[in-house]
Amino acid sequence: MMRKVLALAVICLPVLAVGLVLLTADLPDPLPSHWNARGKADRTMGLTAFTVLNLAVTAGATAAAFGFARVESARWSITACAFAAYLMGSLAVLTAFVAGGFGDRAGTDLPWLGLLIALVVAFAGPALVRLLWPVPVRSDDAEPDADLPRLDLAPGERAVYVTEIRSRGFAALAISCAVIGLILVLAVDAFIGICVLAVTVAGAVLQRATLRVDANGLRVVFGPGVRINIPLAEIRQAGVEQINPMQWGGWGYRVTPGKRGLILRSGPGLVLDLTNNTRFAITLDTPEPPAALLNTLLTPH
Repeated sequence: MMRKVLALAVICLPVLAVGLVLLTADLPDPLPSHWNARGKADRTMGLTAFTVLNLAVTAGATAAAFGFARVESARWSITACAFAAYLMGSLAVLTAFVAGGFGDRAGTDLPWLGLLIALVVAFAGPALVRLLWPVPVRSDDAEPDADLPRLDLAPGERAVYVTEIRSRGFAALAISCAVIGLILVLAVDAFIGICVLAVTVAGAVLQRATLRVDANGLRVVFGPGVRINIPLAEIRQAGVEQINPMQWGGWGYRVTPGKRGLILRSGPGLVLDLTNNTRFAITLDTPEPPAALLNTLLTPH
């Protein structure tokens, strides 16, 4: 428990540093936000927009880390949150330091040594968090479930399962981000608005998917031709579980050590135990039929 507390305390440092520097320092408006290959500032951002963006990212990453902290096997996700917070935080502090100048002399040239230090901090912080976070105890010797769902198919009978999966949450996210992004582009800051609009694309891609189960295995299609194919030969068994997004790395298409999945919400889902000792999950309203079909195809009578 103490190691988790220390790790979470380390994750909080970037948002505290960003808040302290950006809210208390006497900084110019606007601030440099981009440098060319020669280290010369070629783009600026308003101080308010810069502060809101950096505080939002570092605070969001910190909040996500605290959310993942309740999950036993969230070491990878905790480290990813720490990296996002430390990378954004270190670059924000470096920018404030450059814009504030050295002593009474303000400057905009990018100090390469400062950039190197910021990158070292961005990687060292998450490395310390990963070192502190307890390694989950995994058991790869679990016996197959005795009561797996199955279909009663006649000899020679074939079956195919096809369904469309829709996510109201991702659809609402896409619409909301589109509206907010346009407002930000027109009224606040184009860069922040474009960043928010980028989330619209992710929401639109993930708001609908198609699942097909047949003698070839499992296939999921979503977005502009994105396909997930799992051959039947790579599946050991299929089951039904209650999906907690935090245990799979969050919402969306998630890949974490030992498991991956298309997680569109919490609730029931189809979970495959694969022959390479990894797991795949997809959230479904009625996961029993595809699970039963896969188990029947795996062990036909």
